[in-house]
Amino acid sequence: TKKKYLLRKNTIERLFGNKKVTQIRASEYQRIMNKYGQTVGRNFLGRLNTGIHQSIQMAIADKVLIDDFTQHVELFSSKEQQMTEEKYLHTEKDYLDLLLAVKRKFDYQRSIVPYIVYFLLKTGMRFGELVALTWNEVDFDRGLLKTYRRYNTLSHKFVPPKNKTSIRMVPIDEECIKILRLLQTEQERANMELGIKNRYRMIFQHFGYIHSVPDIASVNKALSVLLNELDIYPIITTKGARHTYGSYLWHKGFDLGVIAKILGHRDISMLVEVYGHTLEEKIFEEFNQIRDVWKDCS
Repeated sequence: TKKKYLLRKNTIERLFGNKKVTQIRASEYQRIMNKYGQTVGRNFLGRLNTGIHQSIQMAIADKVLIDDFTQHVELFSSKEQQMTEEKYLHTEKDYLDLLLAVKRKFDYQRSIVPYIVYFLLKTGMRFGELVALTWNEVDFDRGLLKTYRRYNTLSHKFVPPKNKTSIRMVPIDEECIKILRLLQTEQERANMELGIKNRYRMIFQHFGYIHSVPDIASVNKALSVLLNELDIYPIITTKGARHTYGSYLWHKGFDLGVIAKILGHRDISMLVEVYGHTLEEKIFEEFNQIRDVWKDCS
C-alpha cells in the first residue's frame, strides 16, 4: 500500500510539477487529466482523481483556503481496460495442459518457480499467501493447507492476511501431497549439501534466492513464457491462475459457498462478480441440453 501511494505521488509530481495547489484551476486540471487519460485506463485514472479529491477535501476541512478543482472534472480514457475474458483460461483443456506442462518442468535443483505456478493453479491461493506457507502449515494426513498470513517479497517480511476470511484451510489432492513430500526431501537435501538453513521452514524456499523465495514478477514472467510456448491465450498472471481455479470449480458444479471459503472471499456476491462466467466446454454442453429440451417437445 505504501508503495502505491509513493507511485501516485511520483505521478502527481510528473503531471503538475512544482505548481502550487492554490494556482491550479478546474479547466487546467481537466486538461491534465484528459492528457493522462490517453495513457492509462479509466480505473487507474479514477483512482488518481479520487486520491487528489480526498486530499483537497481534507485540506479544506483543515481550513486551508483552496478551491476544489476536482469537483466537476469528467474522466476520459482512450486506453482499453483489460477485459474480464483476458483474466482467466477459457477452457478446461488449456487449464489441464498448462498443469501438465508445469509438472514437466519440475526440477528443484534448477528452479522453485514451476512448483509455485503449479500450486497457484491447484489451490487458487493468492501469491503472497502461497509463498508464505511453511511446512508447519501442511496437514499431509487430511490433505489440507492452512493459510493465515502473507509474505511480502519487497519487504521480505510476513504480513497479516488480506481480511478475516483469508484465514482458511485449502484442500489439496493426493498428487499435490506426493509432490510436496518429494519437494521437501529435495529441499532438505540441497540445503544440507550447501549448508543453508531454511529459517522459517518455508515450503517454496530455494537456495538460489537471497531472501528464500522469488518475487511475483519472476513467477509472472515464467508463466508468460510457458503460456507462449503452449500457444495458450490469454497470457494470465498469478492472479489469473487464481481466477482460473475459481472458474474451474464453478465449471465442475461445486457449491458457491464452498468455493467462496476455499478462495477466501467474503461473500457469494463477490464470488459471482469475479467468477460468474462459464468455461467454454460447459457452455457447449448446456447448448446441447437446450437442444435436447426442444427435441422432447417435438
